[in-house]
Amino acid sequence: MANENEIIRLCALNRIFSNNYVILNKLLEITKSAEIIFSLSEKDISNLLPNGKNIISKIVDPATIEWAKKEIENCRKIGGEILTRDDQRYPYRLREIADSPPILYYKGLCNLNCERSVAVVGTRKCSSYGAIECNQIVDELLASNPKPLIISGLAYGIDICAHKSALKTQSANVAVMATGIDSIYPAQHLTYANEIIKCGAIISDFPLNTLPYKNNFIKRNRLIAALSDAVILIESPYKGGGINTVRFANEFDREIYALPGRVTDYNSQGCNSLIDREIARIFINTKEFKKRMGWEDVSISENNLFTNNFNKAQREIVELLQLNNNLLADEIASATLLGVGELSSALLELELDGIITKGVDNRFILTKK
Repeated sequence: MANENEIIRLCALNRIFSNNYVILNKLLEITKSAEIIFSLSEKDISNLLPNGKNIISKIVDPATIEWAKKEIENCRKIGGEILTRDDQRYPYRLREIADSPPILYYKGLCNLNCERSVAVVGTRKCSSYGAIECNQIVDELLASNPKPLIISGLAYGIDICAHKSALKTQSANVAVMATGIDSIYPAQHLTYANEIIKCGAIISDFPLNTLPYKNNFIKRNRLIAALSDAVILIESPYKGGGINTVRFANEFDREIYALPGRVTDYNSQGCNSLIDREIARIFINTKEFKKRMGWEDVSISENNLFTNNFNKAQREIVELLQLNNNLLADEIASATLLGVGELSSALLELELDGIITKGVDNRFILTKK
């Protein structure tokens, strides 16, 4: 896990290279750390970035580091965190892409490296057909064991339908923001964002106070696609954010599914076209989707964890970590309502039995599945 100085400098570089992470990642590959980049002379940086005059001026400007320090402080004040790529909580699926951001702003509780993840996206102006189908699909997906992580963009229409469906059962879901994590957009969805934080997370690679500029949504959709194993497009016309997400998913070799609609429906034109061009598979039903994904349900009785003779407190902790891995003791206490003594005893026994482990950041992680 990166030290504080490295986090500060990665935060600064994230802002400087926000539109070209590919170059930044190549630079980090050469120098091995952000601290080294900021320790180089202006001449040395120029040799590495011969056409980066504006970038170099920002790197050598002392105000850049001061901004990053304040940024991290403000992020923590609102209950957020900065995840770097060498943090075990940083999504491994995101690391796979060439322009993965050096940091993620994160606020919430859920495990971004869960076994299964599905992006559910679509038009902001969804029909009643789209809303009903979205709710049913998410409900059925979350009836699986293990549950997939539901990912969307908190926008009007299909996005918020997906989030609300997950929230009905307090299931882990992630809202990827086109703004900073301190600026919920649209503002009308602030209540839902606050609920998501309790069982899932809101994330962004944009600095705090970032406004919802048009281009930000395209970049946001890229993250949604990268974070998923599969993208399900519920409804979309020929153009729109959902189609952009599918394009990125295709680039990242993710599975793509589209819900078909009537040929006369404007909101189904994009979905039908993707199916016709064999870019997306037709979404027939959730059972068929899981079969094609190779996602077999595992009953609790078959799970090796539950062959252990757990007491009530231990079982509650294990069940919680299966849904939201990587939690602090305080977060476990809040979710389970266990007393301090009972919680400490249960955590210690689970550690001694090798069921869980505590990382250097004092977060508990399941070591067995």
